[in-house]
Amino acid sequence: MSLYIKGQLVIHRGNESVNMSEMLDKMERQQSLEHDNKARFTHLHAIGKHIEDTLRNKLGTELIQVYKPEENEDDAIADDIQNGQDIIIRVKSGENWQDVFYVEVKSKWDFSEPAHMSMRQVRMASLHPDKYALCCVDLRRHKNEDLAALPEEVIVDCTKVKMDIGKDLHPMLKAILDADERSENEQIKISEYRSNISAKVFEQGSDFNVLLSKIVEVVKLRLNL
Repeated sequence: MSLYIKGQLVIHRGNESVNMSEMLDKMERQQSLEHDNKARFTHLHAIGKHIEDTLRNKLGTELIQVYKPEENEDDAIADDIQNGQDIIIRVKSGENWQDVFYVEVKSKWDFSEPAHMSMRQVRMASLHPDKYALCCVDLRRHKNEDLAALPEEVIVDCTKVKMDIGKDLHPMLKAILDADERSENEQIKISEYRSNISAKVFEQGSDFNVLLSKIVEVVKLRLNL
């Protein structure tokens, strides 16, 4: 049986009632979230591919590895399961691969709320200030386009890099990190924190080529090239 209550269609199934307007709103929000995740994955992957191509072209070695999520991992990006970074640059050392640089990618086209770095990302940047960079992809001028289909060169051109994000965060995190080294039986712990990045701060930073030069420098140093 269907009823209209305050202008909304409510369908009754046995002892259950379903508000169709709320259901449709929920479905639209879910579709929007899935599209946003797909777009963010595209931007992240474009950044990783550009770094990888640059390293191959400049150094031409098989001793370099650029880890970035595969396409079937796109839903995991929002869950931050990559331990605090999106992209890892590794070099071969003997039989093992060593991490030499970390890159986190944030893309925004709407600042109705600020960009965020999760607790894991903030910690990772603070613990590795000399080899962690934050890429801020500002797509506000492209927000009316298909964000999941933007060309790689557009994404790179819209990117500003915070090369010293770890150094900026570390003074704020020092007491928390120090406390984490002590037993919970003797020290209060702080958890579930994150950083907020306003639009004005998000749009500031170095050009993407600065990050590429830094990564090339670090890799060459590690490989004695």
